[in-house]
Amino acid sequence: MRAFQSRDARRLGLLFAVVYFAQGMVYLPDQVLAIVLKERGLSAGQLAAFTWITTIPWFIKPVYGLLSDFVPLFGTRRRSSFLIMSGGPRWPRCR
Repeated sequence: MRAFQSRDARRLGLLFAVVYFAQGMVYLPDQVLAIVLKERGLSAGQLAAFTWITTIPWFIKPVYGLLSDFVPLFGTRRRSSFLIMSGGPRWPRCR
């Protein structure tokens, strides 16, 4: 018995392969960044702290999303949140 005889089974197998590959490729830039930072003299502890600090926004993102969707500010649910977030400090542009 052959595994992927039907066209739909082959397409599903290809989809799983692409998703598996894409999930692994997400970590490639992390590895490059770790190598560069180690070459610049960061210790393993400093690198771990840097990684932890840079991932904090990803832990807060779901909570912020739920709050902006369900808690109205100034009478609207999303518009006021967008206006508040877009009114923050601006980074100076490199010229």
